[in-house]
Amino acid sequence: EILTPYLDGIVSKLLVLLQNGKQMVQEGALTALASVADSSQELFQKYYDAVMPYLKAILVNATDKSNRMLRAKSMECISLVGMAVGKEKFRDDAKQVMEVLMQLQGSQMEADDPTTSYMLQAWARLCKCLGQDFLPYMSVV
Repeated sequence: EILTPYLDGIVSKLLVLLQNGKQMVQEGALTALASVADSSQELFQKYYDAVMPYLKAILVNATDKSNRMLRAKSMECISLVGMAVGKEKFRDDAKQVMEVLMQLQGSQMEADDPTTSYMLQAWARLCKCLGQDFLPYMSVV
């Protein structure tokens, strides 16, 4: 309730940081967006269409070793946004996100790669969000 009147301003500023910021700033913006989505729950539906394309772009494009934490934070943010807005709103994007996560799951990751732990948490959230629709992915997880 307290957050509601400020959501427009917060989300729009975080989107600017996500697009223009240095990597550390982008990571912070992802964490903040995830928290805002988690706190506002269904109210975040209003921002979903503006936010999700940026989150997916980071997930797909942050492939360098130097970007591993950025990609991991995008997984966290995507899964928390998905849980906030619910299965109906998230379903189509969830399929694309799952494909990327499955590819990553099958790839060789270094021991110090944060992707692994973030991915496990993302899988858990996606499972909770999607319910029965998650069943086709169980064999991968």
